[in-house]
Amino acid sequence: VVAESWLNDRATNQTRGQLLSVYVVISLGGMGAGQLLLNLAPIDGYELFILASVLLSVAVVPILLSAGPAPSFTTSAGLGLRKLYALSPLGVIGTMGTGLANGVLVGMGAVFGNQAGMSAAQISLFMGAMFLGGVLLQWPIGRLSDRFDRRLVITLVTFLAALAAVGGIAVSGVSETGLFLFIALLGGSSLPLYSLCIAHANDHLEPSQMVAASASLVLVMGIGASLGPLTAGAIMSAVGPNGYFWCLAAVHGVIGVFALYRMAARPALPLDDQAPLVPITSQASPVAASVTPRALRDAMDADLAKMSRR
Repeated sequence: VVAESWLNDRATNQTRGQLLSVYVVISLGGMGAGQLLLNLAPIDGYELFILASVLLSVAVVPILLSAGPAPSFTTSAGLGLRKLYALSPLGVIGTMGTGLANGVLVGMGAVFGNQAGMSAAQISLFMGAMFLGGVLLQWPIGRLSDRFDRRLVITLVTFLAALAAVGGIAVSGVSETGLFLFIALLGGSSLPLYSLCIAHANDHLEPSQMVAASASLVLVMGIGASLGPLTAGAIMSAVGPNGYFWCLAAVHGVIGVFALYRMAARPALPLDDQAPLVPITSQASPVAASVTPRALRDAMDADLAKMSRR
Protein backbone atom coordinates (compact mmCIF):
# COMPACT_ATOMS: atom_id res chain seq x y z
CA VAL A 1 0.00 0.00 0.00
CA VAL A 2 2.82 2.42 0.89
CA ALA A 3 4.82 1.85 -2.30
CA GLU A 4 1.83 1.92 -4.63
CA SER A 5 0.27 4.98 -2.97
CA TRP A 6 3.55 6.85 -3.35
CA LEU A 7 3.86 5.90 -7.03
CA ASN A 8 0.28 6.94 -7.77
CA ASP A 9 0.69 10.21 -5.89
CA ARG A 10 3.84 11.18 -7.82
CA ALA A 11 2.74 9.91 -11.25
CA THR A 12 0.79 11.83 -13.87
CA ASN A 13 -2.00 10.34 -15.96
CA GLN A 14 0.45 10.02 -18.85
CA THR A 15 3.15 8.20 -16.85
CA ARG A 16 1.18 6.16 -14.32
CA GLY A 17 0.79 3.06 -16.48
CA GLN A 18 4.48 3.08 -17.40
CA LEU A 19 5.53 3.51 -13.77
CA LEU A 20 3.39 0.59 -12.63
CA SER A 21 4.79 -1.56 -15.43
CA VAL A 22 8.34 -0.82 -14.26
CA TYR A 23 7.19 -1.44 -10.69
CA VAL A 24 5.92 -4.92 -11.65
CA VAL A 25 9.18 -5.83 -13.40
CA ILE A 26 11.22 -4.65 -10.40
CA SER A 27 8.90 -6.44 -7.97
CA LEU A 28 8.95 -9.79 -9.79
CA GLY A 29 12.67 -9.40 -10.51
CA GLY A 30 13.32 -8.80 -6.83
CA MET A 31 11.28 -11.85 -5.86
CA GLY A 32 13.25 -13.95 -8.33
CA ALA A 33 16.64 -12.59 -7.27
CA GLY A 34 15.71 -13.07 -3.63
CA GLN A 35 15.50 -16.83 -4.16
CA LEU A 36 19.18 -16.89 -5.14
CA LEU A 37 20.18 -15.43 -1.76
CA LEU A 38 19.67 -18.94 -0.35
CA ASN A 39 23.11 -19.73 -1.75
CA LEU A 40 24.93 -17.09 0.33
CA ALA A 41 24.86 -18.90 3.66
CA PRO A 42 23.85 -22.25 5.21
CA ILE A 43 20.07 -22.62 5.36
CA ASP A 44 20.24 -24.04 8.90
CA GLY A 45 22.05 -20.99 10.26
CA TYR A 46 20.96 -17.51 11.32
CA GLU A 47 22.83 -15.50 8.67
CA LEU A 48 20.02 -15.49 6.10
CA PHE A 49 17.55 -14.14 8.67
CA ILE A 50 19.99 -11.32 9.47
CA LEU A 51 20.40 -10.63 5.74
CA ALA A 52 16.61 -10.37 5.30
CA SER A 53 16.41 -7.98 8.24
CA VAL A 54 19.18 -5.80 6.80
CA LEU A 55 17.51 -5.68 3.37
CA LEU A 56 14.19 -4.61 4.90
CA SER A 57 15.94 -1.91 6.92
CA VAL A 58 17.75 -0.59 3.84
CA ALA A 59 14.45 -0.54 1.91
CA VAL A 60 13.00 1.90 4.46
CA VAL A 61 15.85 4.41 4.05
CA PRO A 62 14.50 6.16 0.88
CA ILE A 63 11.15 6.74 2.63
CA LEU A 64 12.85 8.13 5.74
CA LEU A 65 15.02 10.48 3.64
CA SER A 66 12.13 11.74 1.52
CA ALA A 67 11.11 15.33 2.18
CA GLY A 68 7.82 15.08 0.31
CA PRO A 69 4.48 14.71 2.09
CA ALA A 70 2.88 11.29 2.43
CA PRO A 71 0.01 10.56 0.02
CA SER A 72 -3.47 11.18 1.37
CA PHE A 73 -5.90 8.29 1.75
CA THR A 74 -9.61 8.40 1.14
CA THR A 75 -12.24 5.91 2.22
CA SER A 76 -14.53 4.65 -0.53
CA ALA A 77 -17.89 2.98 -0.30
CA GLY A 78 -17.89 -0.81 -0.45
CA LEU A 79 -19.07 -2.92 -3.36
CA GLY A 80 -20.39 -6.30 -2.24
CA LEU A 81 -19.10 -9.48 -3.84
CA ARG A 82 -22.59 -10.48 -4.99
CA LYS A 83 -23.03 -7.25 -6.94
CA LEU A 84 -19.45 -7.43 -8.22
CA TYR A 85 -20.04 -11.00 -9.42
CA ALA A 86 -23.18 -9.87 -11.23
CA LEU A 87 -21.16 -7.19 -13.02
CA SER A 88 -18.15 -9.40 -13.86
CA PRO A 89 -18.41 -13.13 -13.04
CA LEU A 90 -15.12 -13.99 -14.74
CA GLY A 91 -13.36 -11.15 -12.93
CA VAL A 92 -14.36 -12.57 -9.53
CA ILE A 93 -13.88 -16.27 -10.29
CA GLY A 94 -10.69 -15.61 -12.25
CA THR A 95 -9.25 -13.54 -9.41
CA MET A 96 -10.14 -16.21 -6.84
CA GLY A 97 -8.63 -18.93 -9.02
CA THR A 98 -5.53 -16.86 -9.71
CA GLY A 99 -5.08 -16.29 -5.99
CA LEU A 100 -5.40 -20.02 -5.39
CA ALA A 101 -2.91 -20.82 -8.18
CA ASN A 102 -0.40 -18.16 -7.13
CA GLY A 103 -0.65 -19.27 -3.51
CA VAL A 104 0.30 -22.79 -4.60
CA LEU A 105 2.87 -21.68 -7.18
CA VAL A 106 4.82 -19.39 -4.84
CA GLY A 107 3.94 -20.77 -1.42
CA MET A 108 4.54 -24.45 -2.15
CA GLY A 109 7.29 -24.31 -4.77
CA ALA A 110 10.09 -24.71 -2.23
CA VAL A 111 8.14 -27.51 -0.52
CA PHE A 112 7.91 -29.34 -3.85
CA GLY A 113 11.64 -28.88 -4.40
CA ASN A 114 12.44 -30.24 -0.96
CA GLN A 115 10.17 -33.27 -1.40
CA ALA A 116 11.64 -33.89 -4.86
CA GLY A 117 15.12 -34.13 -3.35
CA MET A 118 16.51 -30.82 -4.63
CA SER A 119 19.38 -29.07 -2.90
CA ALA A 120 19.00 -25.52 -1.58
CA ALA A 121 20.81 -24.22 -4.68
CA GLN A 122 18.48 -26.13 -7.00
CA ILE A 123 15.40 -24.90 -5.13
CA SER A 124 16.61 -21.31 -5.45
CA LEU A 125 17.07 -21.75 -9.22
CA PHE A 126 13.67 -23.45 -9.50
CA MET A 127 11.92 -20.56 -7.77
CA GLY A 128 14.00 -17.95 -9.59
CA ALA A 129 13.06 -19.45 -12.96
CA MET A 130 9.39 -19.12 -12.03
CA PHE A 131 9.66 -15.38 -11.41
CA LEU A 132 11.90 -14.87 -14.43
CA GLY A 133 9.13 -16.34 -16.60
CA GLY A 134 6.71 -13.83 -15.08
CA VAL A 135 9.04 -10.94 -15.91
CA LEU A 136 9.57 -12.06 -19.52
CA LEU A 137 5.95 -12.85 -20.42
CA GLN A 138 4.16 -10.04 -18.56
CA TRP A 139 4.54 -7.52 -21.41
CA PRO A 140 3.69 -9.78 -24.42
CA ILE A 141 0.62 -11.18 -22.65
CA GLY A 142 -0.50 -7.65 -21.84
CA ARG A 143 -0.07 -6.63 -25.47
CA LEU A 144 -2.22 -9.56 -26.61
CA SER A 145 -4.97 -8.59 -24.18
CA ASP A 146 -5.03 -5.09 -25.70
CA ARG A 147 -5.61 -6.43 -29.22
CA PHE A 148 -8.09 -9.26 -28.63
CA ASP A 149 -11.06 -10.10 -26.45
CA ARG A 150 -9.55 -10.16 -22.96
CA ARG A 151 -11.55 -13.27 -22.07
CA LEU A 152 -9.95 -15.11 -24.98
CA VAL A 153 -6.49 -14.15 -23.77
CA ILE A 154 -7.36 -15.25 -20.22
CA THR A 155 -8.58 -18.59 -21.61
CA LEU A 156 -5.48 -19.21 -23.70
CA VAL A 157 -3.04 -18.13 -20.99
CA THR A 158 -4.65 -20.20 -18.23
CA PHE A 159 -4.80 -23.31 -20.45
CA LEU A 160 -1.13 -22.70 -21.31
CA ALA A 161 -0.40 -22.67 -17.58
CA ALA A 162 -2.30 -25.96 -17.16
CA LEU A 163 -0.29 -27.54 -19.99
CA ALA A 164 2.96 -26.27 -18.46
CA ALA A 165 1.96 -27.88 -15.15
CA VAL A 166 1.31 -31.20 -16.94
CA GLY A 167 4.69 -30.82 -18.64
CA GLY A 168 6.28 -30.34 -15.22
CA ILE A 169 4.82 -33.69 -14.14
CA ALA A 170 6.24 -35.38 -17.23
CA VAL A 171 9.82 -34.17 -16.70
CA SER A 172 9.90 -34.23 -12.88
CA GLY A 173 12.65 -36.60 -11.82
CA VAL A 174 13.74 -37.01 -15.45
CA SER A 175 15.25 -33.71 -16.61
CA GLU A 176 16.28 -30.85 -14.33
CA THR A 177 16.63 -28.47 -17.27
CA GLY A 178 13.19 -29.44 -18.57
CA LEU A 179 11.70 -28.89 -15.11
CA PHE A 180 13.19 -25.40 -14.92
CA LEU A 181 11.87 -24.57 -18.40
CA PHE A 182 8.35 -25.73 -17.54
CA ILE A 183 8.27 -23.86 -14.21
CA ALA A 184 9.42 -20.72 -16.06
CA LEU A 185 6.58 -21.17 -18.56
CA LEU A 186 4.15 -21.86 -15.72
CA GLY A 187 5.25 -18.74 -13.85
CA GLY A 188 5.16 -16.69 -17.04
CA SER A 189 1.58 -17.71 -17.82
CA SER A 190 0.17 -17.82 -14.28
CA LEU A 191 1.60 -14.68 -12.67
CA PRO A 192 0.20 -12.21 -15.30
CA LEU A 193 -3.32 -13.65 -14.93
CA TYR A 194 -4.12 -11.38 -11.98
CA SER A 195 -3.61 -8.26 -14.09
CA LEU A 196 -5.81 -9.74 -16.82
CA CYS A 197 -8.64 -10.58 -14.41
CA ILE A 198 -8.51 -7.17 -12.72
CA ALA A 199 -8.52 -5.40 -16.10
CA HIS A 200 -11.42 -7.53 -17.36
CA ALA A 201 -13.47 -6.80 -14.23
CA ASN A 202 -12.82 -3.07 -14.48
CA ASP A 203 -13.84 -3.05 -18.14
CA HIS A 204 -17.41 -3.61 -16.87
CA LEU A 205 -17.37 -1.06 -14.05
CA GLU A 206 -18.06 2.64 -13.81
CA PRO A 207 -15.07 4.75 -12.71
CA SER A 208 -16.80 5.52 -9.40
CA GLN A 209 -16.97 1.79 -8.61
CA MET A 210 -13.36 0.90 -9.36
CA VAL A 211 -11.68 1.57 -6.01
CA ALA A 212 -14.35 -0.31 -4.05
CA ALA A 213 -14.37 -3.15 -6.56
CA SER A 214 -10.59 -3.38 -6.48
CA ALA A 215 -10.65 -3.70 -2.69
CA SER A 216 -13.13 -6.58 -2.99
CA LEU A 217 -11.03 -8.26 -5.68
CA VAL A 218 -7.89 -7.97 -3.54
CA LEU A 219 -9.85 -9.62 -0.70
CA VAL A 220 -10.94 -12.42 -3.05
CA MET A 221 -7.35 -12.81 -4.19
CA GLY A 222 -6.18 -13.07 -0.60
CA ILE A 223 -8.75 -15.72 0.24
CA GLY A 224 -7.64 -17.80 -2.73
CA ALA A 225 -3.96 -17.33 -1.88
CA SER A 226 -4.65 -18.53 1.68
CA LEU A 227 -6.52 -21.64 0.53
CA GLY A 228 -3.95 -22.53 -2.13
CA PRO A 229 -1.13 -23.90 0.08
CA LEU A 230 -3.63 -25.78 2.27
CA THR A 231 -5.15 -27.46 -0.78
CA ALA A 232 -1.82 -28.27 -2.40
CA GLY A 233 -0.41 -29.54 0.89
CA ALA A 234 -3.26 -32.04 1.23
CA ILE A 235 -2.86 -33.22 -2.38
CA MET A 236 0.92 -33.52 -2.06
CA SER A 237 0.51 -35.56 1.11
CA ALA A 238 -1.79 -37.92 -0.77
CA VAL A 239 -0.03 -38.34 -4.12
CA GLY A 240 3.54 -37.10 -3.52
CA PRO A 241 5.53 -34.08 -4.79
CA ASN A 242 3.83 -34.04 -8.19
CA GLY A 243 0.61 -33.12 -6.40
CA TYR A 244 2.05 -29.59 -6.66
CA PHE A 245 1.72 -29.65 -10.44
CA TRP A 246 -1.56 -31.61 -10.43
CA CYS A 247 -3.13 -28.94 -8.23
CA LEU A 248 -1.91 -26.12 -10.50
CA ALA A 249 -3.12 -27.93 -13.62
CA ALA A 250 -6.58 -28.45 -12.10
CA VAL A 251 -6.98 -24.84 -10.90
CA HIS A 252 -5.93 -23.34 -14.23
CA GLY A 253 -8.11 -25.81 -16.10
CA VAL A 254 -11.17 -24.76 -14.09
CA ILE A 255 -10.45 -21.06 -14.75
CA GLY A 256 -10.16 -21.80 -18.47
CA VAL A 257 -13.41 -23.76 -18.60
CA PHE A 258 -15.27 -20.99 -16.73
CA ALA A 259 -13.80 -18.41 -19.12
CA LEU A 260 -15.11 -20.42 -22.07
CA TYR A 261 -18.53 -20.52 -20.43
CA ARG A 262 -18.55 -16.75 -19.94
CA MET A 263 -17.52 -16.20 -23.57
CA ALA A 264 -20.59 -18.17 -24.62
CA ALA A 265 -22.87 -16.42 -22.11
CA ARG A 266 -22.06 -12.78 -22.89
CA PRO A 267 -20.88 -10.98 -26.06
CA ALA A 268 -17.36 -9.62 -26.16
CA LEU A 269 -16.72 -6.04 -25.11
CA PRO A 270 -15.84 -3.85 -28.12
CA LEU A 271 -12.09 -3.44 -28.44
CA ASP A 272 -12.52 0.34 -28.39
CA ASP A 273 -13.66 -0.01 -24.77
CA GLN A 274 -10.49 -1.92 -23.87
CA ALA A 275 -7.57 0.41 -23.19
CA PRO A 276 -3.98 -0.78 -22.61
CA LEU A 277 -3.60 -3.18 -19.68
CA VAL A 278 -1.77 -1.92 -16.59
CA PRO A 279 0.37 -4.77 -15.16
CA ILE A 280 0.15 -5.36 -11.40
CA THR A 281 1.39 -8.18 -9.21
CA SER A 282 -0.78 -10.59 -7.24
CA GLN A 283 0.47 -8.83 -4.09
CA ALA A 284 -0.90 -5.50 -5.29
CA SER A 285 -3.05 -3.37 -3.01
CA PRO A 286 -6.39 -1.82 -4.01
CA VAL A 287 -4.43 1.37 -4.72
CA ALA A 288 -2.74 -0.21 -7.73
CA ALA A 289 -5.65 -2.45 -8.67
CA SER A 290 -7.91 0.60 -9.08
CA VAL A 291 -5.52 2.21 -11.58
CA THR A 292 -7.18 0.63 -14.58
CA PRO A 293 -6.83 1.29 -18.30
CA ARG A 294 -10.36 2.70 -18.42
CA ALA A 295 -9.72 5.08 -15.52
CA LEU A 296 -6.43 6.21 -17.06
CA ARG A 297 -8.07 6.76 -20.44
CA ASP A 298 -10.91 8.79 -18.91
CA ALA A 299 -8.46 10.91 -16.94
CA MET A 300 -6.30 11.53 -20.01
CA ASP A 301 -9.37 12.45 -22.08
CA ALA A 302 -10.37 14.94 -19.41
CA ASP A 303 -6.88 16.48 -19.44
CA LEU A 304 -6.94 16.77 -23.23
CA ALA A 305 -10.35 18.42 -23.09
CA LYS A 306 -9.03 21.02 -20.61
CA MET A 307 -6.01 21.71 -22.79
CA SER A 308 -8.19 22.19 -25.89
CA ARG A 309 -10.35 24.71 -24.03
CA ARG A 310 -7.26 26.69 -23.14
